[in-house]
Amino acid sequence: MLPWWARLMFQRMAASLPWTVRLWKAYLRRKYRSSIDEETVQSALHQIELARAHDLPISGRTILEIGSGWKPIIPLILRMAGAERVIMYDVSKTMDAEMLSAAFRQVKEKSIAAGPVLETVGLSLERLPASLPANFDAALQELHLE
Repeated sequence: MLPWWARLMFQRMAASLPWTVRLWKAYLRRKYRSSIDEETVQSALHQIELARAHDLPISGRTILEIGSGWKPIIPLILRMAGAERVIMYDVSKTMDAEMLSAAFRQVKEKSIAAGPVLETVGLSLERLPASLPANFDAALQELHLE
């Protein structure tokens, strides 16, 4: 294994090449399309727990989610917690219809697998639509995400 300083040097050199950014994005896209990150799910549940512990209502509210990234896992879970609308923000636009669809499918699958545990943490799968339109903007509107 390379020492941290050698990895840093390699990454800085690679980042200066024009094709490496596209290659890195293609790798991440494939990675994020195929799986749901458990840490992201835990982060969403922790945020909901913190909001409730400090008497900050989620239900019926508009929530700003910063750093939405490739897939809107946290915004979907916030919707399941009762948020009326979630405004997503990130420094670069990496999410598209395919990533939105992957997140939607993965959150639904995980929620179905969790079954009755959802209710104990105050989440409801019924707050998400049964399916999504193919159009990206229409899907965002259907999910109450911006």
